[in-house]
Amino acid sequence: MATDSLSALKAELTAAIAALDPEILDVDHLSIAVIDQDLAAALRVAEGIIRHRRDLVQTCLNDIAQLNEDLLALANEGYPNPEVFTISPELLAQLGREIADLNAGAAVFTGGQPERGDFNPQRSVPV
Repeated sequence: MATDSLSALKAELTAAIAALDPEILDVDHLSIAVIDQDLAAALRVAEGIIRHRRDLVQTCLNDIAQLNEDLLALANEGYPNPEVFTISPELLAQLGREIADLNAGAAVFTGGQPERGDFNPQRSVPV
């Protein structure tokens, strides 16, 4: 199932979080420790960018967790096997008649280009 590739992606994203967290702390500490305000501002911008990336990675991890739950729910409902429904013999017969009526109605159509030009709805059409 697709969960194998999701497991690999989850591992990659978890490793990314582990790498981003110390970067955020380091840049934060640097922005506090520097004296120059322009440098501190640049470091805060960098920290914001790193935090944003971490948030995106975390969102992806959350989405993978939800997807795994949804896939499990689908499997518990019998997916990918199609549903088979039981109805009474009378309803099954009625369904058969209605399908036959639909097929009969559809049989009057053919593929191709519709008639164009001097189409005259008043002419007689053989039945």
